[in-house]
Amino acid sequence: MAAALLADPAWPVRWAAVDAVAWLAQGGSHRVVLRAAAALAERLEDRDWPVRRAAAIGLGNLLGFLEASEADEDVARLALPTFDAVEEVAEAAIRRTLRLLCDAVEEVRLAATDLLPLLCRERGNCEVVSVLVARIEGDERLPSVICRAIVALGRLAVPDDALVLAALEARLVDRNAAVEGAARQALAALEAARLPLPAAERS
Repeated sequence: MAAALLADPAWPVRWAAVDAVAWLAQGGSHRVVLRAAAALAERLEDRDWPVRRAAAIGLGNLLGFLEASEADEDVARLALPTFDAVEEVAEAAIRRTLRLLCDAVEEVRLAATDLLPLLCRERGNCEVVSVLVARIEGDERLPSVICRAIVALGRLAVPDDALVLAALEARLVDRNAAVEGAARQALAALEAARLPLPAAERS
C-alpha cells in the first residue's frame, strides 16, 4: 500500500509514503528490501524537495540497518537480507545522489551528502571523491554542507590521495570553526585508515 502511494500526485502523500516504505522494509524479506531500496532511489529525483530529502534519509536509514545487521548472528542464521541484497541498487543510486549535491535546497544537499558514505562500501570511488573535493573547494558555500562533505571525504577517500589531503589541509585555516574541526576529524580518519587492523579484527 505504502509503495503504491509513492507516485501520488500530492507531495505530502509521497513524502509520508517514502518514510513508511523505508521503515517497513527493515526486517523484511530479500524481495521486500530490494523493492523498497529501488523505490526510494527513484524518489531521489522527485520533483518536490521534501520528498527528495525524505528519500535520501529513508534510503540511508535502510542501508544503515542492513549494514548493522551483518554483525547479527540471528540475521545470518535466518538468512535475512543484508547490504548485499541491495548492492546493485546502491551503486546505481550514487549518480542520483551526486546530482543532489547541487540541489537548490540546503536540506536536500545535507541529506545527500550523508547518504554517500552509506552507498559506497569501499574507499576510493574516484567520481564521488572528486565531486566532494569540488564541493569543499568552492562549489558549496554553506558551512553546514561543507562540514558534511568533509566528513564524508574522511570516510570515502583513500589515505594517500594528494588532492584530498590538500583540500582538507586548506580547510584547517578556515575562518569557520566547525569547518576547521571537520577537516581535522577527516584527516584523523584518513590517518587511522592507514593503520593495519588489530589481529582480532582481521580474523
